[in-house]
Amino acid sequence: MTGERRGAIGIFARHPTASNLVMALMVVGGLLALGRHNTQFFPDFSVDFVTVSVTWPGASAEDVEANIVEALEPELRFIDDVKNVLGTAMEGVGQIAVEFNPGADMQAGLSAVEQAVAQVTTLPEAAERPVIKRIAHYDTVSRLVISGPFPQASLKAIA
Repeated sequence: MTGERRGAIGIFARHPTASNLVMALMVVGGLLALGRHNTQFFPDFSVDFVTVSVTWPGASAEDVEANIVEALEPELRFIDDVKNVLGTAMEGVGQIAVEFNPGADMQAGLSAVEQAVAQVTTLPEAAERPVIKRIAHYDTVSRLVISGPFPQASLKAIA
C-alpha cells in the first residue's frame, strides 16, 4: 500500500473522468453565477438634497439667522419625505439644506420646496430672492494617477 495515493489527488489519479466531471461542473456553475452577477458601469446612487440660499448684503449672521433661516426652516420641515433640515447663517447669506428620505421623488420635492419658500412673506425687503437648487453630486468611481517626465498639460492629453 505504499505506492497507492491518498486524498483528492489519489482519487483523480485512479479515476481520470472524475476530474473532468468536476471541472465541467465548475464551468457550468461559473456560467450560471455570471448571469446573476450584479455589475454596473455607473452604480446607482442618489443624493437627495435641495438647498435654499438667500443673500442679504450687509446683514450680520445673527440678523440672517433671525430673519431668514428661522423664517424658512419651519415651512421646510413639514414637506413630505423630508428627513432633515439644516440651516446655516453667515454674514450676508443664509443657507438651508433640505435632506429627503432615500427613494423620494426629487422633482416633487424640489417643487414642494419652491412652493414652501414662496409662502414665506416675512423675508427682509433688502434680502435678495431665494435661490433654490437640487444638489447634483456624483461619487468618485475611480481615480487615475499619472506621472512622468512631461509637463502637466502633456500628461492630461495622454490620459
